[in-house]
Amino acid sequence: MTTETATQSRESMRNPAIAFVRQAAQVGHWYLEGTIADVTSDQAHYAPPGRANPLGATYAHVLCSEDRIVNGMLRQAAPLSASTHAAKTGLSEPMPVPGVPNWSEVYAAWARRVRVDLPVLKSYGADVYAATDAYLATLSDADLERELDLSAVGFGTRKLGWLLNLLILNHVGTETGEGRQPPMVTVRNNIVALRQSDPTPGSGPSARRTSGVSAPRHHRKDQSSPFASRTSRKRRRSSPLLRRHSLPFRISTATRPCLSN
Repeated sequence: MTTETATQSRESMRNPAIAFVRQAAQVGHWYLEGTIADVTSDQAHYAPPGRANPLGATYAHVLCSEDRIVNGMLRQAAPLSASTHAAKTGLSEPMPVPGVPNWSEVYAAWARRVRVDLPVLKSYGADVYAATDAYLATLSDADLERELDLSAVGFGTRKLGWLLNLLILNHVGTETGEGRQPPMVTVRNNIVALRQSDPTPGSGPSARRTSGVSAPRHHRKDQSSPFASRTSRKRRRSSPLLRRHSLPFRISTATRPCLSN
């Protein structure tokens, strides 16, 4: 056991809740990076039909939000995007600050407009992750009970543990989930797409789950999408795993760096 590992083990015993939060953040970051690992520039900027956002903008949203929450709100310092990474985030323009009037509309327009330099953005992300881990390492379990005024962002008074759970851990997980199945569509439409790919339409569990449901025109498979070659084309019955569990989704190649470990 190395000195660093021994120190972490002692900290885990003294502050098990913080140790859990810290590990959850590390795993979430690892999984997000595995999901984004083989995304190309064309895929990052592809604007899906409907209200879904481009993958690059969603990835940037996770990083910028965590930077502002941890370094700006919690550490009361300048976010990395305004200090060590000023003009070096890989974004053509900064993400709108939450809380401004009509933020949802302003953010949606930004997401469709922003251009991302993935290598630079990933470098910024690595430093955001490191800053988050360093901050969490300074906390004790008792700190999780500290109350914070979050009324500026519509949450009233909440405890630090609540903020870390919702705005860091949960946020990374939900946004990673959006990126796992490009283009970003609902589970309902994934089930519809699965039924349409079945070699024996009208039979099997997928047909029973989606009887009478048809795919909206704007969600039908777009062969011109840059994701057309990225998503698995194998039919459902070709996989014993899918056949056994009747999974209503496909695993994109972006997750394979994680799943193969």
